[in-house]
Amino acid sequence: MITEEGIVQQVETAKAFILINRSSACAGCQAQSACRPSEHKEMIVEAINDLHARVGDRVQISVPAGSLLKVTFFVYFVPVVALVL
Repeated sequence: MITEEGIVQQVETAKAFILINRSSACAGCQAQSACRPSEHKEMIVEAINDLHARVGDRVQISVPAGSLLKVTFFVYFVPVVALVL
């Protein structure tokens, strides 16, 4: 499971927008150049706000590794197959 820590920047009804500094999970990833074409070390992530976090709260979010692999499959493999077809 990939875990990152960030600060809540904006809250909507059931969503929170979290500012995350790319660090541990991004450090060893082989797709860094494709995922991060710019040199920005921060990104905004939209997450479900089950804990009712408020703006300025420090939160920790996690993404199961399996979900990340599925997304990677669709982002890279499906366009190649579509191009071949």
